[in-house]
Amino acid sequence: MRYAAVEASRQLAAPWVSVADALRSWTAKGPLNVAPARVVATALGTWADAVRRWPKPEFGVGPVIAAGESTPRAVQDCLAVETPFCGLRRFELLPPVESMVQRNMAMDTRPTPARRQILLVAPLSGNFATLLRDTVSGLLTEGDVWLTDWRCASEVPLGEGDLGLDDFVALLQRFLRHIADIAPSEAGCHLVAVCQPGVAALAAAALLKEAGDDAAPASIALLGCPIDPRVNPKVPNRLAFDRPLAWFEHNLLQTVPAGFAGVGRRVYPGHLQHLAFLCLKPHYHVEKHTGALLAAWRGDHEGVATHDAFYREFRATLDLPATFYLDTIDRVFQRAELARGAMVVAGQAVDLAVLASTPLLAVEGELDDITGPGQTAAALSLCGAATAARRHHLQPGVGHLGLFSGSRFLAEVMPVLAAHLEAA
Repeated sequence: MRYAAVEASRQLAAPWVSVADALRSWTAKGPLNVAPARVVATALGTWADAVRRWPKPEFGVGPVIAAGESTPRAVQDCLAVETPFCGLRRFELLPPVESMVQRNMAMDTRPTPARRQILLVAPLSGNFATLLRDTVSGLLTEGDVWLTDWRCASEVPLGEGDLGLDDFVALLQRFLRHIADIAPSEAGCHLVAVCQPGVAALAAAALLKEAGDDAAPASIALLGCPIDPRVNPKVPNRLAFDRPLAWFEHNLLQTVPAGFAGVGRRVYPGHLQHLAFLCLKPHYHVEKHTGALLAAWRGDHEGVATHDAFYREFRATLDLPATFYLDTIDRVFQRAELARGAMVVAGQAVDLAVLASTPLLAVEGELDDITGPGQTAAALSLCGAATAARRHHLQPGVGHLGLFSGSRFLAEVMPVLAAHLEAA
């Protein structure tokens, strides 16, 4: 009933949302472009953006300048594999137009050099994979990027089955095998995981490596991943530790109502994850919204637009399958199975020691209030003896988001990732 009540309130608010949108437009370009009206329109616009259901944003990646080049190249984006809960999306750079013309005129039939293949695993934690567009742009300078593009669970019919942590690991194995088949490379595919899927990524890599599978990744990079959440726990970790699993099941899981393809499916709703995002740093968000009102008073339309774009991205949320959500709370956080050497996937024990020869990079943010520094670095000791191919990077002055998004990621974190890929 709670999910249905949220949807009903959105429908009731729809006419007023339209009014707020119109007022925002009139104050931007019309006769109401005066300071008091702009402030009122911005405040109402913030309310309207908060209550409406936002669709999945566009990726909008490109053009990108590849490493060693000077001319931007267009980006081709396609869905390579589609499964009920997740698609595998491929981003690759198109050849420069001038290069193509020159090659055709010269009848040059030499194959173009193969680029690295990189599987970027986006978190399944409430936001769409579009949140990683800066990560995709940065990695495209180094190779082709394959991205896990998660679907909203409320749009997955019950007949399509379920998704748990074991299924997540199996999905990553399937994607790595697909990349190895479609775009084989002597160097193999490089695996990059952001935040929550680090545990599943390491498990998938270890199982492939132990089986002697050619699809085992050539290198692994973990960005703000809770490999051992018992280390330096933050507010989300303590929330998971302090409550029994039944509390999460009874208080946070809801049933998808009629009107959605996934009617009847149990989910952790995206709107609850967005509320948790706001509650994590309430003073920060009050300051941001106050700043938007001041920008509206000054007539700084660009400043208001930047504020709105940032929050619209985070308000575009997806629902998580209940089984996967509970598995994450139970197995990743409460029992820390991987860190304790007790993780079993589909009946097979996960032995991280088999990754001893796999180059591994752990990146953490000094100010990360979601995955505390030390939680990701724990992977370095868990994956066998220390080698020269292991590296830990603590990014000064950066929180969780800055590890994979924004100007500081592109300017400071991406060069560390590039060096890791080059060394591997």
